[in-house]
Amino acid sequence: MATDPAVKIRREATQMRVEQAGVSKRSIQASLKKTTREPKGIEVGYQAFLVSLQKQINALIREALPSLYSTLDLARVDALRSDGLSDDVVTAFNALRTSIRNLSTKTDGVLRIGVQDFGNKTAQFNDAKYDDPLMHLIGIGDVSANIEQSILSGWVTENTQLVRNMNVEQTGKLETLFLRSLRDGSRSAQVVGEVATILGPSGQNINRARLIARDQIGKLDGQLSRQKQTEAGIQGYVWRGALDGRERPSHVAREGIHFDWDDPPPDGHPGQPVQCRCSAEPDLSFLGEEFAPEPRSESDFSQTTKAERRKSLNIQARQRRRRAARNRAPTAAR
Repeated sequence: MATDPAVKIRREATQMRVEQAGVSKRSIQASLKKTTREPKGIEVGYQAFLVSLQKQINALIREALPSLYSTLDLARVDALRSDGLSDDVVTAFNALRTSIRNLSTKTDGVLRIGVQDFGNKTAQFNDAKYDDPLMHLIGIGDVSANIEQSILSGWVTENTQLVRNMNVEQTGKLETLFLRSLRDGSRSAQVVGEVATILGPSGQNINRARLIARDQIGKLDGQLSRQKQTEAGIQGYVWRGALDGRERPSHVAREGIHFDWDDPPPDGHPGQPVQCRCSAEPDLSFLGEEFAPEPRSESDFSQTTKAERRKSLNIQARQRRRRAARNRAPTAAR
């Protein structure tokens, strides 16, 4: 498939504008580096917001625990005499589920407004990354309002549902735990430890709330960057990571390597893999040598293996061959 003629025309116009502007190499590299900033502060704020809401749900459940423990012990005694008395536990959980649903309804507006607010903050942060003379010269940064709103709306809906599902799953886990204890003939004291792993300060849902925040802010930032770049006719990006010792080896191996937007790595573009903190630096090398990405020193790859690095380089080589074939296609057709 040949390169889209509209993209080719846009690129040629961009080249002409950049040449006329006489942009220095130093300012080019500064502009590109700016596009790889992480929305860390927004992520921290989003974590605090989601954890606060989850603590309210957990507090409600803890208030109901004495009654649930009492119900479990009574049902255990009665179960020695007859069958089916676990209905008491089911009834107790139905009451708890109703209470959680009522609290969720009360906090649902707060949840959606909060999620929308952090989505807006991320969009503003992303806009600021591309609010730069060079980026405006190239045409990156001006995403149509309807498309950006569509991306934001989808993200808000998905995040709101993730939190709602979390609470439903948590209640289900507790109910399963109590019913299993009843079948096993366990006393309530024997399930306290397992309940703590679910409801404690480092409980499953508190950690899940933190994971959602760490994961989802980066995902939205990555989506918006992709939209900005592709709308400007940028067909690929250079993978950039934190290189801070916490990055997964397979991502370190991609550092400085070009990927096409329509041909992602195995686990997705920057921001798509779970908790990915990497960024997509727009590849402007088509504008000239001075726009080529800055190479990293070999010491930057000490966290990865030669095999992983070679795998990423092979993907880059394959994409280069594909782009070359695209560019030859019109000539061959003639």
